[in-house]
Amino acid sequence: MNTAIITGASVGIGEAAASAFLADGYTVYNLSRRPCPVPGVSNIACDLSSAEAINSACDVLSD
Repeated sequence: MNTAIITGASVGIGEAAASAFLADGYTVYNLSRRPCPVPGVSNIACDLSSAEAINSACDVLSD
């Protein structure tokens, strides 16, 4: 199974990419401060300016 990890899939190009990957059968994760509105995307709250938040997101993804 293919997986896509997108930073900033809550709006714009990131949201469109999330939709496209889902349509192609990918499991999609959004790393962002805001959730992605596309049904089927798994949201992981993450402030990419924070090393601690990034490490926490990596822990979630590795499970």
